[in-house]
Amino acid sequence: MVELPPTRVNRKGLTILLFALSLAPNWGFCEGDRISIEVGTLSAEDGDGWMLSQIRGFEAAHPEIDIRHFAIGLPSRDQTRIQDLPELALNVIGVRSDMGYEIGYLVDNDLIEPIESFLPDPDFRFDDFFPNVWDYVSYNGHRWGVPYLCSSVLLIADWDVFENSGIAEPPKTWEELLKILPKMTGDTDGDGAIDQYGFRLGMRGRHDTHMYYLWMTKVLQDGGDVMKNGRFDLSHPALRTAYDFMRQLQESPGSHRDNRRFKTTAGDLTYRYGLQIAPSYYLNPLMKQLNYRIVPWVTSGRNVILDERRHYLCVAKSTPEKEKASWEFLKWVTRKNAEHPDGAWTFHLSARKDLLERKDVQHRIKSWAKGFDVMHETKGWNVHHGDQVLGRFEAISHLEGIVTAMFHDELGFDEAMRKAEVECNAILDEFAKKKRPDSPPSPRAA
Repeated sequence: MVELPPTRVNRKGLTILLFALSLAPNWGFCEGDRISIEVGTLSAEDGDGWMLSQIRGFEAAHPEIDIRHFAIGLPSRDQTRIQDLPELALNVIGVRSDMGYEIGYLVDNDLIEPIESFLPDPDFRFDDFFPNVWDYVSYNGHRWGVPYLCSSVLLIADWDVFENSGIAEPPKTWEELLKILPKMTGDTDGDGAIDQYGFRLGMRGRHDTHMYYLWMTKVLQDGGDVMKNGRFDLSHPALRTAYDFMRQLQESPGSHRDNRRFKTTAGDLTYRYGLQIAPSYYLNPLMKQLNYRIVPWVTSGRNVILDERRHYLCVAKSTPEKEKASWEFLKWVTRKNAEHPDGAWTFHLSARKDLLERKDVQHRIKSWAKGFDVMHETKGWNVHHGDQVLGRFEAISHLEGIVTAMFHDELGFDEAMRKAEVECNAILDEFAKKKRPDSPPSPRAA
């Protein structure tokens, strides 16, 4: 194997990282019984390193198939949309659920094959995965990708705070949460200043504790949503109900606003929090050192939380031989006994329900930190909401900003909802006006 250094393509500021993982001299062509395919994934914390190891393992098990890894690095897809990419991978394309429309875009441009094209297959069952992971890749009556990375936002308890406050169990409902927070709040060192709170509120950052995530999660749990038939519709009563509750949470003496990320607050005990939320990829060994544990989410109604980020692999349209080889790779990456990274905090690299049945995983959970079984089960609560339309990501981000301003008392609820509905739909309209490219991002030339 030869790994080439990254190659920089200066187009719209996009940096493309290219890794050559094969000795095949004529890339992208079948040579006799050998097949070459190109796999394109997204840079995702520790996900790329793991993916490269899976590619090496796959090639060892399938010597007739060579793989080239086509990875998108910085600037990330937060800045570069799929329709703006100069090119896509030849055979396997990676997509992200939080973009909200990539599957629809690829399908509408006839670039990928439905998973059903490769079924039945005795080595693959939809039921091996959490049912909710298929929501994002379900489109036009088919499923178009397989999940290989499933992050989740977790409810994390500092168990010392619970025990010192005489609380034996974590809350199960939002109402129970609100009730116990003052019991965990106080001055623990006697200097006259409160240094321990029941709940940490954050007001900044898409992937950390903040009011929008909490508000939207409760909206979804109560059966509400913000989109209907491809348009923003902010009239559902669950939006107001969630707002009223979150104001109580925000104003509770047991809550404290702290905009730092969990990986910062976990190592700084200036303040301690009984409960806080953080995405799974922020976890680290401090979880065990400070007696943190992951606990089930509080809920009202449906057992769901707002989607964090899930990564999928799709089979690009090409030749029957290359499509079959690509499908074999998708199965390999998501197989039951796929090697797991050494760091226990990377348990988000699986969306299979049966992960916890593995003895090596059970050992790692017992030896490292409490609650990783809960973390895995929480992946089954993630839901994708809204519709597969261009501009959804930008419009949702705009809604998030308005809701944050609302919780900063810059806007009242009614004004915020009217403003958000008008402006978010205007964003969708602006994207709809843009002519779809005559030739969308094309697979890379062989």
